[in-house]
Amino acid sequence: MTHRHFDRQLKKIRDAYPTGLYDETRIELIWNAVQNIDEEELAKIVNHMISAMRQAPIPLDFIEAVKSSRRYASEKVEKRGGWPDGLQSFLESKGCKSLKDAVRLAKQKIKGEE
Repeated sequence: MTHRHFDRQLKKIRDAYPTGLYDETRIELIWNAVQNIDEEELAKIVNHMISAMRQAPIPLDFIEAVKSSRRYASEKVEKRGGWPDGLQSFLESKGCKSLKDAVRLAKQKIKGEE
């Protein structure tokens, strides 16, 4: 995710909760929690927070939302019967710790990078 997209989503929250106090420390904590998720996923999280919360979300709300999102994604993989044979061990051997890392690896392979 880019800082630009993060800033847009943070602006949406600030517009929805004008009394929310987001100093640099809180913004950094939120960034650390969400920097490794897809832009679409952050947009979903922010939209859900705006529609469901009466007060401005705090960094812990973002951390819990990211954990919940990852848990949901893992459950979807398990319901499908897990990863295809050998895929998980292959991805781990390439240093992929998340689905985002796997996508990045696939894009590099398509471009011919190693």
